[in-house]
Amino acid sequence: MNVPRNHVSQTAFVVFFKTWMMRTDMKRIKWLEIALILALVILITYAVVLSLDLGHYRSEFFKDNQSPVIHYALITDDDSSQSAADFFAGMEDAINEYNVVLETTLVTEDETSINQAFEIAEQMKVDGIIVKLKSNSKAKDNIIKMQQKGIFIVLVGNDSPESYRDVYIGSNKFNAGKVSAALATEGRTDKAKVLLLLGRDYESSSGSARNNFLNGFRPVDSEEGVLEIVYIGYTAQTRAELLLESHLSEDSINTVVCTDPLDTTRVMNLLVDLNRVSDIRLIGSGNLEATLEGIKKGIVYASIDLGFDIMGDEAIRALIALNQNKSQSSYVNIEINVME
Repeated sequence: MNVPRNHVSQTAFVVFFKTWMMRTDMKRIKWLEIALILALVILITYAVVLSLDLGHYRSEFFKDNQSPVIHYALITDDDSSQSAADFFAGMEDAINEYNVVLETTLVTEDETSINQAFEIAEQMKVDGIIVKLKSNSKAKDNIIKMQQKGIFIVLVGNDSPESYRDVYIGSNKFNAGKVSAALATEGRTDKAKVLLLLGRDYESSSGSARNNFLNGFRPVDSEEGVLEIVYIGYTAQTRAELLLESHLSEDSINTVVCTDPLDTTRVMNLLVDLNRVSDIRLIGSGNLEATLEGIKKGIVYASIDLGFDIMGDEAIRALIALNQNKSQSSYVNIEINVME
């Protein structure tokens, strides 16, 4: 069969064209694959760099207004005393600086109440817990349990070293007692007969805060003719004014020691009302404006400030340091400040 020459040439052209198109398509596909691979590499690189930047950003706890929340819990049995107010005020700057949300749970001395507070903190998956109880040792088992779950614990006010807490922040209660006794006895020739009014930070029957304070106070008490503790009252149970009125005359008390700032102002006002300022030496607590004015007027002999506002600030900053894996001392001592 004879095939026309022009048909052969047309057929050859078609074959050539199809072959060229196939090769061109293959080249296009190859370049497309290369482009896709390059785009994928760029995206992966960008994602890695971005994640590193975000990781660094988080490590600084996002100190701007768009930062994610750091979640802490405060478990306390006191939200009404002046020391509690000072403590809350002290936390405020650090809370705002690091964008902290603080969940506060008020508990009673009942063990069930304390257990429930820790259970709530665990359920909320907090980043750390601040414990400020009259006796932090009551929370020992809960503290150990939280630490086993990787939750940092900071104790404030009184220590519980057997709980293996991460940090303790507070003033030395033994030294506070010792300084109080020295102020009660200095410069006098007669015996200091003391009415000791312990505030909400002290338990009536036990607790390290109470025991340490009294141990610091009593070495002077053992020195004959220098100091005598006539009565110890607990203002969490009975108001300071009532304790003062009931013991002031019958026991020949000439010195009153208050460990709570509000009790100091109440006793100060009552001494003025009873016209007993000249024959009662008042050793107060805190740096309230009324107390400082009382020192100037000679109503208050001296006042001891334990620095609860500083404790509040240090408690938040200690947890921040622990969360950032930074070096943090396990014991932060707050210096006692005496105002005379």
